[in-house]
Amino acid sequence: MMIVSDSNAVKNLRFLIDYVNHDGETVKITTNEHNAVLMSEKEYRGIMETFYLQQSSVNAQHVAQSIAEAESGKMNRVTKF
Repeated sequence: MMIVSDSNAVKNLRFLIDYVNHDGETVKITTNEHNAVLMSEKEYRGIMETFYLQQSSVNAQHVAQSIAEAESGKMNRVTKF
């Protein structure tokens, strides 16, 4: 994770926006009082979708089971005919 000061972030905002979108990285922006993180919209949407899917315990259990099946090789490959 790249770390930049708030003044540096202001001066280089366009570069930082390109950086998080092209490199898939996040940028930590620091101040004397608070910090923030800059990430791509795609990354943000992915995180928010994960939060949404985990809100339901039934859905979270289903996702966990699906991941376990995928990791153990118990999934069936689907191909077009």
